[in-house]
Amino acid sequence: MNRTPLLVLLSLLSALFGACGGGEAVHPDPQHANAPMPDARDPGYAASFNRGTDDPRVSTSAGAEGGIVLLWPRVVPADESGSLGELPAILQSDLRDIVERVGGGRPLDVRPEPQRACPQSGCLGTSIGIVLLQNGSGCAAAVTVSLPGQSPARLVPWAGALRLRNTMVPFREPPESQISVQDFGRCTELRGTAGEATAEIEQAVREGLRD
Repeated sequence: MNRTPLLVLLSLLSALFGACGGGEAVHPDPQHANAPMPDARDPGYAASFNRGTDDPRVSTSAGAEGGIVLLWPRVVPADESGSLGELPAILQSDLRDIVERVGGGRPLDVRPEPQRACPQSGCLGTSIGIVLLQNGSGCAAAVTVSLPGQSPARLVPWAGALRLRNTMVPFREPPESQISVQDFGRCTELRGTAGEATAEIEQAVREGLRD
């Protein structure tokens, strides 16, 4: 069988597609605009904050001098599916009750979702936050307390069985890198178990507010 005509035809087709811009066409990627934020477990995550306040997770307020900035909970890994529901907001509200009880009328700036970190220069007031760790239906939590400015964060276990590699986390480094969860509690029951550590949290907040 003479394959010359077939080869010539294939050659012509190849040239034709090449002239039309063969290969993959370049189109805007609709998913790129909605790409997920970096994984909070990534040790290099903190470096992304160096761009300033263009990251929506950075608080747009530094609070007031002598006051308190209550940050939105830091969920690890990010709850893309929304499976935690209102739990982050509930925990922030519970922590707010503790902070108001201990704060003695200091100015309190409660940050909305997703503002979970102080600006690059730090907060003007003492910043307090939550690290909410999730593993399926299991959850654990710790509280972070930082003095004003570019200060390290003190870690205090709140719910679940946690082991801390270090109780102090350098400014803007992921606090979860210093947390090892020995046992997760049920996310639906986390609020009840968190109440057991109220005294420890109150003491940490009190120490963070010392003038």
